[in-house]
Amino acid sequence: MAFDPNKIRLYVDHDLANGASVQLSRDQAHYLGTVMHKKAGDQVFLFNGHDGEWACDILHLDQKETVVRATHQSRPQQPAAPLTLMFAPLKHPAIDFLVQKATELGVTDLQPVLTDHTTTRRINSDHLGSIAMEAAEQCERLDIPTIHDPKDLMGLLSGDHAGSTIIYCDEGDNVPGMLTALKGLQSGPWVILVGPERGFSPTERATLRDQDNVMAVGLGPRILRADTAAVAALTMFQASLGDM
Repeated sequence: MAFDPNKIRLYVDHDLANGASVQLSRDQAHYLGTVMHKKAGDQVFLFNGHDGEWACDILHLDQKETVVRATHQSRPQQPAAPLTLMFAPLKHPAIDFLVQKATELGVTDLQPVLTDHTTTRRINSDHLGSIAMEAAEQCERLDIPTIHDPKDLMGLLSGDHAGSTIIYCDEGDNVPGMLTALKGLQSGPWVILVGPERGFSPTERATLRDQDNVMAVGLGPRILRADTAAVAALTMFQASLGDM
């Protein structure tokens, strides 16, 4: 898929089909008219996470009402391989960076996790959803990752993700590097778990290593910030599956 720097993509919460008319939000109208200097007759592309991507003609554009009409499907919807990133909530702007890059790197579910060393225990789901939406618009994704409410680490291990393979990014010694550990593995669903800035507590590390579905891996010899660790882990994961 060739990159087109002039292509404008917008996410909409509206069904898309041939001939469908869609009224855009005021923010989207402002972006098209004021920022991108578009006008009636120009083309934009819309996606909604389930109907693929559609080329649309702008029928009317002003500050009060902007309407576009779908002319043809430019890309069909493709099912996304499930990939969850479990991460300790971070302060701004680190959490914005993490959500943006996780979206670009194919994460389907963003699961904040509360650990012994978690310092920030709340997230602004609406704000993070906007970050994910803008990242998806820019990186040609056809869907937007789901942002879940924060949950306790131990509850996630025993409940929601008991049937998943959890790749646990361990800061300790005597763990294989991530690329080595994942070589030849193809089964999912996958979960990547990164800890808070102060790392996991000894109790948490012991519990994680006792889980049959948890794989401890290392990210290299350097000490990484939590948001950097997430990006590094996702990049190596995708590379190990040939998605880079």
